[in-house]
Amino acid sequence: MAQTPADFEQYWQQTLDALAGYAACPEIDVLRLRSTDFATLYGVRLTSLGPYRLFGYLSIPTGDGPFPAIYYTPKYQSVLEIIPQGTANLQRSRYITFALAGRGQRNADTPYAAMFPGLLTDGIDQAASYIFRGIVADSVRGLEFLLTRHELDPTRVVVFGNDMALITAALHPGATHVVTTPALFYNAAALAPRTQAYPLEEINDYLRAFPARTATVHQTLAYYDLWAFAPRVTATTLLMAGAPRALLGAQTLQPLVTALRGQVTVTTQSNRAIRTASTSSNGWQRNVASRTSKAFSLSVGGNRHCASCLGWPAVVTYDASEEVVFGELRWYGTLRQDIVVVRVRGAGDIGGQAEPVFLVWIDLGRVGP
Repeated sequence: MAQTPADFEQYWQQTLDALAGYAACPEIDVLRLRSTDFATLYGVRLTSLGPYRLFGYLSIPTGDGPFPAIYYTPKYQSVLEIIPQGTANLQRSRYITFALAGRGQRNADTPYAAMFPGLLTDGIDQAASYIFRGIVADSVRGLEFLLTRHELDPTRVVVFGNDMALITAALHPGATHVVTTPALFYNAAALAPRTQAYPLEEINDYLRAFPARTATVHQTLAYYDLWAFAPRVTATTLLMAGAPRALLGAQTLQPLVTALRGQVTVTTQSNRAIRTASTSSNGWQRNVASRTSKAFSLSVGGNRHCASCLGWPAVVTYDASEEVVFGELRWYGTLRQDIVVVRVRGAGDIGGQAEPVFLVWIDLGRVGP
């Protein structure tokens, strides 16, 4: 594990102080094309550290509230990729959602446009000017803005994303729940040489090109190591780990889990629910990983149903389209206000057609210390 820099706290306090020196100056415009009877979508522009102007999509349910909120932090992506314009319709009808494009990303790409690969190592040899210092500030600014909304229930605020979700929750107390998939900054200096996969391969590429900068690169990465942030995170956390033999599997991430101060649920590739073979349109067999990581079979469809045996909260993956997932949950009465789709994991093959795979965190609103 990388040694935490002696001035770690100072580095981040200076970042937050610098961010506080810029008023958010939000501009909020209704996007009527993406608004519905049950939710209104807004385009939001905010000022962050720099100053740098950001963009985000804010969806607010129809009604008086207060509503729980899901904040999608800036991702590791280039200017070519888009950010979510809201989420599933049922979710938008019950949750405030806010997806933020950090500096360099789509609609926040002036004057800086992020490239892939390249974003992870842009300025990495100088901790003070590293691009992710600004992106972390952007993520914190997004959460600050979200918490100003009068429609929001401050006791139910989910921060969702990769490493940015955990770092944001560490630097701002407004997050009550965190859904995080570590990919960038957990013991990166030590783990990067063990893989050829991106994003960490970016670090390897950079150090092959500039081997004399190895020490300064490792020093910068130490300021961003999730293990150093973990003691500051008190929110209830769902941590998505890789498969047991993956570079960022549950065993590798165990020191991070131990260091987190809040309640932690870990889900791994092996106990995430994967649809088993199904030749009948009447029923799909799915494995459901309960909070105790005990897997059991759940049939959804036809006349078979065992939702009553679910141990809440649970993590469930459905290899199906959004409409099928929510349609089945509604049909069997298992669709509760606190079901949240927290990740589109890839693509499944449903009836010969590629469909998204949705990971659902059930009973999120009831998870607590």
